[in-house]
Amino acid sequence: MITSEKDNSFYSEKSLKKYQLELLHWKDLLIYNLDEISFLKLFLNAEIFKPNIPNLFENLKEYLDSVEDIKSQNSRFYNLIEKNLKILKDAIENGKVPEENFITAFEKLRKDIGKYFEEFYDLKLEIFHYTGSLLKQND
Repeated sequence: MITSEKDNSFYSEKSLKKYQLELLHWKDLLIYNLDEISFLKLFLNAEIFKPNIPNLFENLKEYLDSVEDIKSQNSRFYNLIEKNLKILKDAIENGKVPEENFITAFEKLRKDIGKYFEEFYDLKLEIFHYTGSLLKQND
């Protein structure tokens, strides 16, 4: 247990556990997003769209490229979260205070992952707005 810092400081055990929970929440969201990414890839590759739509395949390809980019970002964030969870686990269990730049890096991760989730949800919305009226109808 880390006792040399104030209870409300970043490095108190209570604070470290709070940040650990935040990281675990992000990790869960990233895992869930992988399922959504898989669905989007299947959806964009499916033969469910009306024929003779101008630039359909080019637009779908662009969306697929964006989904692949999101998938890469997802993996990068997942790895960063795993690294940070290991640091926090070590700090909580062994009383080892993280490096000084940990706070700055954590805040940057919080900002970057928030931007990632926003971009991902915007991409999903854009895809569904574009494709919604292009689906084949069962007559």
